[in-house]
Amino acid sequence: MPGQPNIGQIDFDAVRCLDASLAEKLDADAQRHWQHQRDVALIHQNLIARLIARVAGQNALTSGNRLPAPVLPNTSGGLVRSDDLLARGPLVVNFNRGSWCPFCRLELLALAEIYPEVQAQGGEIVSIIPEKGEPAGKLKTGYELPFPVLSDIDNGYALGNGLMISCGDDLHSALL
Repeated sequence: MPGQPNIGQIDFDAVRCLDASLAEKLDADAQRHWQHQRDVALIHQNLIARLIARVAGQNALTSGNRLPAPVLPNTSGGLVRSDDLLARGPLVVNFNRGSWCPFCRLELLALAEIYPEVQAQGGEIVSIIPEKGEPAGKLKTGYELPFPVLSDIDNGYALGNGLMISCGDDLHSALL
């Protein structure tokens, strides 16, 4: 996050500024973890193995299904209804682990890059994270995200739609 420089953040900033696709940036970030944060890379590797073994996402909604219409708080504390966002046109709903997650930040920055194109086609983007207040606000303003960032504090909405997985406390702690 801007304003908190450390070696991991400097490396993240170098990755995020690459003139590359999201997939290439994610690969570079994975390499960064293996080079500078091997413990984090191993935690990620174990998480992926757990998710594959448990067939994660098998109960999630699939293409063609409609998400139930949530009412969630935004970074200003106001409530946002997805129906209001849908009134503008198609809605891209993005779920992220939180401001602490470099993968999520890279994904959100990529969405910010295509946001004008999405709007030009009559669509809207919204990101849903399990954080509120200061972390969510810093994420939105610190990375100049042009779309709403909504809070699903207890992951209730994500859980109810089969979209929530536990990353484990070890990964969360390692990335803070």
